[in-house]
Amino acid sequence: MKIDQKASDTTENRGAFLNDELYYKDIVEGQTELICRFNSDHTLTFVNDAYCNYFQLKRKDIIGQRFMDGIHEDDRDVFQALLSSLDRKNPVATAECRVTLPNRDLLWQQWTLRGIFDDKGMIVAYQAVGRDVTKPMLTAADLRDSENNFRTLAENAADGIILIGAEGNVMYVNRCFAETSGYNLDELPTFGFEKLTDPSEREILADRLRRRLNGENVSQNYETILITKAGRAVPIEVSGAKTIWHGDPADLIVVRDITLRKQMETSL
Repeated sequence: MKIDQKASDTTENRGAFLNDELYYKDIVEGQTELICRFNSDHTLTFVNDAYCNYFQLKRKDIIGQRFMDGIHEDDRDVFQALLSSLDRKNPVATAECRVTLPNRDLLWQQWTLRGIFDDKGMIVAYQAVGRDVTKPMLTAADLRDSENNFRTLAENAADGIILIGAEGNVMYVNRCFAETSGYNLDELPTFGFEKLTDPSEREILADRLRRRLNGENVSQNYETILITKAGRAVPIEVSGAKTIWHGDPADLIVVRDITLRKQMETSL
């Protein structure tokens, strides 16, 4: 009877284990993320359907291949170093890489890698969950190119250029604006735009900034007073427009010193 009971228990445990394994497999196969497992030598032992569909390959053609083979050769050293850094205290890491599909498309992926350890703390396998991040990576690259182009134009402009955030904070200034204001480039981003304006006009200018960032129709060209670091009042002509800087809304202001023009007007 005892033997039969043990056999029955073993059968039940095996059945429960198989049910759990099937349940886990159903969950993994239902995920849209790319899921795979590979040995310490990077040989793939499991991939889900999403992984196969993404790489446009059949499972039988993937199992046995090396995980690193799918990663762009320029990114492999980074991934190898990341895998080597995993231990029990830091078992998880995330990184982006490029991959080339069979049709030669070059895409970006983000992988979260988890080390699987034995009783001695040695890595015996890895489990990885990936997703396509091509669009945000390309968008970020486009933004960097756009901002670099903007900086090149702004630094060579004859007029002062300043970017103001929604809270009135200085996000960017070019050298011409710094020279007009008398402040160093490093000083200007440390305080709000209101410090640069005539106290009697600060509320008007703040309201104009807020309304423009909210998309309201606000006059883009006007004259005001710039207060320099030395306390001198400089008449300026301002042109403002809404833009995006580092992913946040900003007010792009072009500032022209009109001191000479005002002097000529006075002398007439």
